[in-house]
Amino acid sequence: MTTAVEYRTTLVLGAAAAGAACALITDCAEGLGIAFQALADLLARGGVAAFDTGRRVLGPPAELPVDVAEPANPTADQPEPTGGAEWANLPTPELVQTAVAFTPDGDSVVATGDGVPAVAWDVDERASRQRFGIDEGPAWEIDVSPDGDLVATIGFEDTARARVWDRHSGYEVFTVEQDNFRPEALAWSPDGSLLAVAGNPAEGASGRTLVVDRSGRPVAEVVEDDDFHPVEVEFSPDGQWLVTGLAQLNREFQIVDGVRLWDWGSGEVLMDLPAYAHQVAVDPTGRRIVTGEVGLGGSIWDVATGEQLATLTGHNGDITDVAFSPDGNTIATSGTDGTVRLWVAESGTERLVLRGDDGPIWSLDFDDEGDRLVSGGDGMTRVWALDLDDLVGIAQSRLTRSLTDDECRQYLHVEACPS
Repeated sequence: MTTAVEYRTTLVLGAAAAGAACALITDCAEGLGIAFQALADLLARGGVAAFDTGRRVLGPPAELPVDVAEPANPTADQPEPTGGAEWANLPTPELVQTAVAFTPDGDSVVATGDGVPAVAWDVDERASRQRFGIDEGPAWEIDVSPDGDLVATIGFEDTARARVWDRHSGYEVFTVEQDNFRPEALAWSPDGSLLAVAGNPAEGASGRTLVVDRSGRPVAEVVEDDDFHPVEVEFSPDGQWLVTGLAQLNREFQIVDGVRLWDWGSGEVLMDLPAYAHQVAVDPTGRRIVTGEVGLGGSIWDVATGEQLATLTGHNGDITDVAFSPDGNTIATSGTDGTVRLWVAESGTERLVLRGDDGPIWSLDFDDEGDRLVSGGDGMTRVWALDLDDLVGIAQSRLTRSLTDDECRQYLHVEACPS
């Protein structure tokens, strides 16, 4: 017998599987027809199950990748959630490579600003809470410290330094800058005590990664081989090593040439991976690395052996960002094809496709609970709900009417609708 909870759960997943242009449960196609038809399709393929023990998380059976409905484009003036599993849509500059990051409490998203480096948004209220900088160009790299107090940025126009801001006041705390150094990527250490800033020389020399403390005082420096510079950097979960994605200097076109693991304290190279990766992420255990590769999809690597464990194939174009969920079970990727894709970290199996933008999606980030995902695209930052209870709540809030008994018999295969 179908319970009321199973009914709501199935309705949410059915709408998600539709790939149609109506939001989860919105007033479209004569009420709920498209969503119900999607539900029928999902039921026919055995996709009713949606529970894990205890915690309920979005995801069909492993062999059933699904597409979330592609929403209509909202206006920039009033960016309402328009489709799929969105908590919020937040305006960001158009024609800009957008950066996004959750704050640790999950209540706010820091995203590329319009006329300023970055803006902190309240997710539930969809209102800006803090602006960083005044009359300055937007940031294309953003990372929030693990305690939520500091925001690090690299700007499109202010290319000679990385800047660190107090998230609560918006004031600049310190900058990271050196002669003949242009920052390209940055990352906080897991305990928030250190900031790594990777960059290339303005002319000659080799690229390097600077490690500084929370006052901006240099702690260490890692120098790459001649004619190479890092375009991406991440700390390991224990903060003891760094991962850098490398590109060769003095080329007409920048081609990423490999991934290197460093003991940043001693400057020792721990491992080189043959991944042409401009995006890297380390899983919470430190056992695996995921790379987003130029024109080649993505790969999952074993840190201990350097073995390629799996490939991520599905994006129609370059992967622009990668991230592990906090529990390490899911990988998220964004791409120039305008999609965010979720993958099983253990196998590389694609589980879910989130569609929301006609143009590229440049960046993404999980919240600390793994229940929400933020993605930054051209002119729009989207906050996606991944937790099933949240999805049910969104669906109920958009439900325009109840099912009739005839519809329950047709789509749920029960004699009467659950009460």
